[in-house]
Amino acid sequence: MLLKTSSFVLVTNVLLALAGCSGSSDNSSNVGKASEDGGSTSDSDSSASAKPDLLGDIPAGSVTAYGAVTVGDDAGIASDLVASFFELEEGLSGDYLKTVFSSSSTLCTVDDYDVIDFEDFSAGFIPSLNGVEKQAISAGESITLTSDSGTFANIQPQSVGAFLFYTLPDMQMLPSAPVPQSLRVDFAGDVFPGYQAASLPSVEPLSEVEFTGGDMIIPTSTFSWSPPSNPGSMIRIFTSTRGGFFLEDGKTVTCLAPDTGSFTFPLSVQTELGANFEGGMPIFSRVSVRAETTENSILFLIRESFTD
Repeated sequence: MLLKTSSFVLVTNVLLALAGCSGSSDNSSNVGKASEDGGSTSDSDSSASAKPDLLGDIPAGSVTAYGAVTVGDDAGIASDLVASFFELEEGLSGDYLKTVFSSSSTLCTVDDYDVIDFEDFSAGFIPSLNGVEKQAISAGESITLTSDSGTFANIQPQSVGAFLFYTLPDMQMLPSAPVPQSLRVDFAGDVFPGYQAASLPSVEPLSEVEFTGGDMIIPTSTFSWSPPSNPGSMIRIFTSTRGGFFLEDGKTVTCLAPDTGSFTFPLSVQTELGANFEGGMPIFSRVSVRAETTENSILFLIRESFTD
């Protein structure tokens, strides 16, 4: 069987370069709550004054830990396997978190480059909940992904600086076979509780992606793509100032948008980016999310399809 590496290796290299460079200030920008005309977030350090993040203001509740397991593909072939788990200082509403990725709202954030968090550098989508304090935690020694044909992959914990995440062991390759339609997740748990036979959703391949602005992203860029045949998915767009993470006054922008076939940054995001913003080639993907909960935890199960 032909094998290929996960693009997460590239993300790990970015983390290694930046792990010692993070500032402690919160310079992220709240550009509105989760709503029809734009959402917001701050992917900042976990300070008491941290502004709402990608999911907007989250009601209080009994959920004190969350995790995500993400399987990404390029044209159906596995390209990314990543998971991460967090303990929260304050309890959040499980009912809210279970429905926030309903595909009916636009959720956006604009961050300065000195705001560094793992979620910003993962090739695969990991929901960010930085509106409250959080701490990366263990979910056990390994996470097994299984299809009807048997074991698809085992991912294991790794750490870079303060970042703790699960991915393929060093030098292990991804199979080039298509990602199975029926894929289940099992892990024994640790600080984060275990889950058994948790099913990932399906996702349709993403195609015919185009955007205006030439070879760069500008605040008024219009994005278009072929919409899905079934509802329920979202489109993820991430870009950062052209030229690298070490430029002065650089910014990143992340949006999750309804999967309708077209998208333009909300006016609040355009204003926050500024008229002179020039973004590099974006990460563009279709995301499907389902959630399972225990009494005090929520697990996001995510399938993601990237453009070629």
